[in-house]
Amino acid sequence: MNDETLQQKLGIAIASHLSGDLVGAQTVYLEILQCHPEHADVQHNMGLLALQVNQHAIGLAHLKQAIALQPSNPKYWRSYIDGLRQCGFHEFAQQVSLQARNVAGSNETGPSVADQMQSLQDCYQRQAYGECEQIARHLLTATPDDGYAWKWLGISLQQQQRLTEALPALKTASERLPDDAEVHGHYASALHRAGHLQEAIFHYQTAIRLDADNDTYLGNLGVIWHNLGQFTQAEQCFKIIVSRKPTAIDILVNLALTLLARNQSAEAETYLRDAIAQQPDIPEAHHYISIALKTQGRLEEAKFANLRALALNSNYADAYDTRGAILFEQGNLADAEICFEQAIVSGPSNPKYYNNLGTMLQLQRKLAQAESYYRKAITLDPNFASAHTNLGINLQSQGRIEEAGRCWQTSLQINPASIADQSGLLFHLNYSASLPSSPYVDEAVKFGRLVASQIDQAFDSWLCEQHPQRLRVGLVSGDFRNHPVGHFLHSLLREVCNTHLDLIAYATQPGVDDFSAGIRPFFADWKTICHLGDKAAAELIRADGIHILIDLAGHSSHNRLPLFAWKAAPIQVSWLGYLASTGLGTIDYILSDPYSIEAADEQFFTEHIWRLPDSCICFTPTVDDVAVERPPSLEKGFITFGSFNNLSKMTDEVIQIWSKILLAVPKSRLFLKASQLNEAAIAERILGRYASHGIAADRLLLSKTLTAPDRHLATYNRIDIALDTFPYPGVTTSIEALWMGVPVLTLRGDGILARANESININAGLGQWIAGDKPTYIQKAALFAANPTYLSELRKDLRSRVLASPLFDSLAFARNFDSALWDMWKTHTACSASRWTSNVT
Repeated sequence: MNDETLQQKLGIAIASHLSGDLVGAQTVYLEILQCHPEHADVQHNMGLLALQVNQHAIGLAHLKQAIALQPSNPKYWRSYIDGLRQCGFHEFAQQVSLQARNVAGSNETGPSVADQMQSLQDCYQRQAYGECEQIARHLLTATPDDGYAWKWLGISLQQQQRLTEALPALKTASERLPDDAEVHGHYASALHRAGHLQEAIFHYQTAIRLDADNDTYLGNLGVIWHNLGQFTQAEQCFKIIVSRKPTAIDILVNLALTLLARNQSAEAETYLRDAIAQQPDIPEAHHYISIALKTQGRLEEAKFANLRALALNSNYADAYDTRGAILFEQGNLADAEICFEQAIVSGPSNPKYYNNLGTMLQLQRKLAQAESYYRKAITLDPNFASAHTNLGINLQSQGRIEEAGRCWQTSLQINPASIADQSGLLFHLNYSASLPSSPYVDEAVKFGRLVASQIDQAFDSWLCEQHPQRLRVGLVSGDFRNHPVGHFLHSLLREVCNTHLDLIAYATQPGVDDFSAGIRPFFADWKTICHLGDKAAAELIRADGIHILIDLAGHSSHNRLPLFAWKAAPIQVSWLGYLASTGLGTIDYILSDPYSIEAADEQFFTEHIWRLPDSCICFTPTVDDVAVERPPSLEKGFITFGSFNNLSKMTDEVIQIWSKILLAVPKSRLFLKASQLNEAAIAERILGRYASHGIAADRLLLSKTLTAPDRHLATYNRIDIALDTFPYPGVTTSIEALWMGVPVLTLRGDGILARANESININAGLGQWIAGDKPTYIQKAALFAANPTYLSELRKDLRSRVLASPLFDSLAFARNFDSALWDMWKTHTACSASRWTSNVT
């Protein structure tokens, strides 16, 4: 075949090839090769054609022949790489299949056939990518700027798990081929695996711009956004894919997880049910549905979904963990503890399970055990912020304040943007005797800024009546139950019919107890908001037409302070459950009295101080028939001091001062009663702390808590003088002591906390029981102890005195409370009427 004929036939073959007449093109290519087997272009084109008709081995053989004829032609090398990629490394897969048949025919025991086949597949793929790597390096030797060669060098190295080498190759490829979506996609994936998330985001976004239909890039970008906590962006990515591929199960599950993270549990449930409808045997989908149902408060349905997940995977550690959380919320602590233990058995290297079991034990007041599990979690993951936080709470409960403070600081170093941890730190700082007031305010302001940064825009118009006959007052609390806050609130609730107020309860905890049932009728309405996000809860409160919204928790447990940042009511107030500043600029007032917060202390509050005439609290006795007995010193011949405060208030300085009092009053005893003392290890630690100050164990009387209210109150008959803690004073314990005829010696506060007990003693007519400083505190304790006759006479009529005081005058307190809220409202109605939108039709 002469050159002219050759060129004519080659032209015909190429034209047929390009037009899609592959049979015709193949016939002519083969005819040429019979005469000119050394024609490299024909060998190349024949290889491409064979690949097009899935004749993979033939196609690769022709491409190899073309390379052998012209090894310096980069086009042939590129085609061979594309051929390898196109056929999925077919020639290696064939060898896998051949060896797999041999494996299947073997009777030897060992790994399953599927495992062995996968191992072979991995082996041959590594060989294939190794060959691609060699080709790419060969090309780069001749043409160092060849972006295609850099691309395949990077991809080959990436597929061989040689990430450190792959990254610079892919970076160079992305610079040489800026419009190649695949290069940017692979580079983004490598960056993602290497932890360079911001760079990965940029290259995924570039890949998506160049190839908008590539769901892999979009899905991977969604995963990064989710892991960074940018759930809105993640949701957008996943929803685009679902709109194109509604049966993409992995994306449906990822979208549901993102929605759960955004507290959109009902929508998450919908997508998970779509996934299960297509593939019912996915344990993860059933597990995540159980979480969605739990979040909605549908606990029995959640348990059923959780059981389905465990039926599909009996070793599913996360499902055991979630089951424990469901059982805990149902109040079944014993079974919840078993589930958390099973999660640890199934996943012994996961610190979350140790942390959760620690929390369960802590709630049961098994503090020493809980501490050990928190420390195990931290050992497994030193950057586990929640474990540091919970350990801090645990140590604080044991009275180990300085150690607890270090835990909070560590937690915030790990996660400085955590609103919950910043709130917890503020609660903790109330216990620190060494902390000056100004740093507390600095930390409170920081909390306010963190919360403000998380909301879109606070409400600036409201749906309440501007000129109401009765004020609608919302109370937000997790303590509408048998709790000190509930008992202080009860006295007001009994008198609400004598006010011009309608009280609406917004409970931040699920479930009620007998006390809750007793106070519920006093409210105009009762709504549980624990399953609502902050914005949704704020929208609900605004829609209820609330005039004044009152927080009863501050930075204590079960608080919902972030919802107050939305300004759901024109006036927002902090009262009763917390003594220091919240730090929120959207809370207008702290309700106080003339003694609890002095004018000099107002600088330590972000809120304005609104003072009731005498007392800002009013107590209702738990029972009415507990008799006041003679002081025990008359029978025993020595003074018994006492404190029934939580051990978290018993700082090292408190122990030091109380030890000095015991040393100053010979033969005296100190009676301590706290829930933590139920645990032997904690009781031993308390004895050791006093022993370090020279106080023998026989000078201390340690009592466990009593559940029956009358038995608890009767225990006050065993002490002569109650000692108040500092800097965090007692409140409920002080009122109870006075009602039981026991005077309380208190130390003036330092401005961080309201001077709660100073106000209590002044209102009870016991101003002489307030010490201005620590030396005076010790002196007063010794002087009062030396006068048993005075103590006996005081005890006889102390109950009647306090019952006649503002501390128990519920009718006067209700009038003062009503007047204060109406005066707040009158002040605020001076604002433009346009800020209110009436909901009255």
